[in-house]
Amino acid sequence: MKATHRWIALVAVALLLAVAVPVSADPPERIEEPIVLVFPDLTYGIAVFWNTTREAICQWEEGGFQGPPPYEELVTVRLKETGKGAVVGSFQALRSIEIWHLDDDADLSGPCADTDDQSGPLAKGTARVQGHDNDLFVSGTRVNAFGEHGQGNLRGADGSHWHYSWTFLAHIDRTGDFRVVVERSNLRMRGR
Repeated sequence: MKATHRWIALVAVALLLAVAVPVSADPPERIEEPIVLVFPDLTYGIAVFWNTTREAICQWEEGGFQGPPPYEELVTVRLKETGKGAVVGSFQALRSIEIWHLDDDADLSGPCADTDDQSGPLAKGTARVQGHDNDLFVSGTRVNAFGEHGQGNLRGADGSHWHYSWTFLAHIDRTGDFRVVVERSNLRMRGR
């Protein structure tokens, strides 16, 4: 069974929890947020950085994680309140992506320590990510289902072409129990 480790698991969730956005049963509201995704993929032994870079994340870490996460572009988030008070959040964006090999001695303590033996990324490119959370503020009125799906095309420093896709879906039930429902990925070289 694949272990689940998410270094910066949908930073958007934490940011949106800190933002007081008036949401009502009216039409969806759209806000701009500094969403980044940073996670290890143990199936392929890589670290993934979406809408940010390893360098920027490591500088942020060295600075004590002060301020918002380092992002390349803001992401439009759609918020809608349900009749029972749950806030549904979703986004879709095409942004930059880097994938790095995990070090041989990676202990999954964090993306910087786990990739510091590498001289550069395995590949860089762009990926379209769709994220969704059906109870963003964890109202307890429903099972909270959240996660993202991403798909991207990348190019290695050696000129190789790569395709990477992933899906992550988790639930928090009404008692607060967390479980991963889906966690899968696919990385393949498409040629040089």
